Amino acid sequence: MKEKLNKIRTVKLYDLKTGGEGASEYSEKNLHHLYVLEIPIFNPDNNFEIVKDYFKTNNPKKLIEIAENSMCDIIGLNFNCEDLEDAAKAQELLKELLPLINKPLMIRAFAELLIKLAEILDRECILAYADENNYKKIVPYAIKGNHVLVIKTPIDINLAKEMNILTSDMGLRLDKILIDTDTGGLGYGLEYGYSIMEKIKLEGFFDDEYLNMPLISFIGEESLKTKEAKSKKFPKSWGDYKTRSLMFEIASASAIAAAGANIIVLNHPETIRTMKGLQR
Repeated sequence: MKEKLNKIRTVKLYDLKTGGEGASEYSEKNLHHLYVLEIPIFNPDNNFEIVKDYFKTNNPKKLIEIAENSMCDIIGLNFNCEDLEDAAKAQELLKELLPLINKPLMIRAFAELLIKLAEILDRECILAYADENNYKKIVPYAIKGNHVLVIKTPIDINLAKEMNILTSDMGLRLDKILIDTDTGGLGYGLEYGYSIMEKIKLEGFFDDEYLNMPLISFIGEESLKTKEAKSKKFPKSWGDYKTRSLMFEIASASAIAAAGANIIVLNHPETIRTMKGLQR
């Protein structure tokens, strides 16, 4: 039987740090969560209705201002485009926004665009994400910029460990890795994702050096894209649409927090306010 209990590896991003919790003191009360407010910055209109209703603007600079004044710990910029022809425009947009961002930063884009954005970053950031199909392209840029890299695998503990080994073999430091095991936002997907996160956390406590990294979860978009959260075509007994959508994100975030997620990526500022209130 395994006996050695260790701490989760600490990952730092400027004055923020995540992880570091040990099994002996592990509890929801002692686990310090960090919250990312992610904004689809390239196509702001391609967002969830309740989020657009909150921001009331598609102006990227105004979106950054709202995010800076929110309770989020990290601002996430999702360059939500799929065409590399937009790369130059995306780079120019990032250049315009960087001077306005004072909080720690996460950048998300598809692999080829993520690389181009990483080339012009003027600070250490979280890059999201590398997977089995693109990690060989992205890892060198993460190392060069001293960035923290999100490594995403389908809900499977063995694949998560394998990817961490492969990326570390390329020279990426283990304290620069965040594990994203993927998850659904409802039903079986959430339950399965929850259990895998718990298993990884336990292996980390038992000193598995390739599974003792902090966990990150993009649960916000997973919950808000469910039909129950985005469709108004439900009986009145389901309650107010906006309240229902927000509660889906809050409930899903609460479950992921209880499973041991260290960094939780959300889309609605009020969800972050609620989650931080629950930790007091």
